[in-house]
Amino acid sequence: RQPSLSYDRAMNIAEAIGEELRRRQRTNPLYSLRALARDLGISHSTLSRLSRGVGHVSPPTLTRVARRLRWTQSLAAQVAVHDAVDRVVSSIGRRTFVADARWIASQANLPLDAVQLALHAGLRRRRFSVAQVWSYTMTVQPAISRI
Repeated sequence: RQPSLSYDRAMNIAEAIGEELRRRQRTNPLYSLRALARDLGISHSTLSRLSRGVGHVSPPTLTRVARRLRWTQSLAAQVAVHDAVDRVVSSIGRRTFVADARWIASQANLPLDAVQLALHAGLRRRRFSVAQVWSYTMTVQPAISRI
């Protein structure tokens, strides 16, 4: 069986879940989010939160989803980095924001290395910019599609 997704652009977990659900519904119109959750080995409430972009995916959950969907390591890493960038952007948007990687790591619940990668990826993708040494400016992004 081939991997379920193959694409070049960065995709967050909500988009990946939505694409997978639509792919499966093309062959079975009655296929549901609960059925997808069962197939992925995670609870339907967790899958629902992730598909709506409400929560962040934990590394073990991402690993389980990636394995069940036969994603390449590269694809799983892209999704993980995209999720980390989203967490960093959420931290930047706080009134109490401190432009310090350790502070961001504590607020975003990410390891320091993941924050460094997310800062690099976010700057490269222009999700935010460095206004001054001690502050970041968020870039307005178009709304992402949800299921």
